[in-house]
Amino acid sequence: MKNYLFQKKKNNFNVGLFVLPSYYEGLPIALLEALSYGLPVLVSDIPQHHELPLPEFRYFKVGDIEQLSQKIVDLYKLGISDEEKQRYFKLLKEKYNWDEIAKKVFDVYKSLLKTSFIE
Repeated sequence: MKNYLFQKKKNNFNVGLFVLPSYYEGLPIALLEALSYGLPVLVSDIPQHHELPLPEFRYFKVGDIEQLSQKIVDLYKLGISDEEKQRYFKLLKEKYNWDEIAKKVFDVYKSLLKTSFIE
């Protein structure tokens, strides 16, 4: 299975800031993908976004339009450091590696199949 999320990208993007202003979210796959591209991010401070260890300045209070507006300007100017990118690349590779996740899910299905034939 090809791991598209974490392979080296050949595309160049003209993205200054990825913003995810969700009120409700599951595991934020779009955020994981943005981080895999090395994009600077700004996300609402909902619990699901805090599952990822982003610096506090990368969050804004959900529903606070003034803070969101100001942080968009500030973080667009700030961008993202190479050190921050490397932290995210390491996190994604270790914790959100699609090849490993797919293998674990496959193993669960295999164990369920074995159990169902025994009974």
